[in-house]
Amino acid sequence: MDVTPIPGAALGAVVHGAHVSGDMDDTQVEEVWAALDAHLVLVFRGHQTPPTRTSWPSAAASGTSRRPA
Repeated sequence: MDVTPIPGAALGAVVHGAHVSGDMDDTQVEEVWAALDAHLVLVFRGHQTPPTRTSWPSAAASGTSRRPA
């Protein structure tokens, strides 16, 4: 996974190499959370999640995420 800060922006980064439309392993989930903590906003370009699939951000909002302590 590669996280690139958005040039000229006060916050935010573009994430490449994260497969958010499929199952993510624990290491990748931890890397995404770390990037979110560091950049506050993450952009995942070119990913589509089927409307019937529950994504990890939805799980995080419901309190069932595996976010590292």
